Amino acid sequence: MDKIPDFIISYAQRPLVILSFNINYAISKFEVWSHHVSNITFHLIAVFLVYRLSQLILFCMTRSNPTVLNVLYKMPLLAASIFALHPLNTQAMTYISSRSSIMATVFYLVTITLFIEAINKREGEKSGHGRGA
Repeated sequence: MDKIPDFIISYAQRPLVILSFNINYAISKFEVWSHHVSNITFHLIAVFLVYRLSQLILFCMTRSNPTVLNVLYKMPLLAASIFALHPLNTQAMTYISSRSSIMATVFYLVTITLFIEAINKREGEKSGHGRGA
């Protein structure tokens, strides 16, 4: 753990991925269980973010026609379920070295979700309706 400042400052590496590996090493040395728990945790965070992003997209689509929301209200759960269980995500879950993929997915989803929430908040303030979804 004494090399943490060296790789956080380095631009040639992926410092957050390496930091997460170092945290796993500090927890369980070379035992793989903590690496798998971390990968599963990141995957569950990504699943929640897919659910939230789907909710925001659905809200934006149904803002002009709220009656459509009654038909589509389960779509975010379906999207998150497909993302959670799709076989393409197996590699990010089972291979320890693929943590960078799931972490990148989490950061992309956080960025897009916060962007859409900011747009909804701005439009809500303009129209005087407060916050959206």
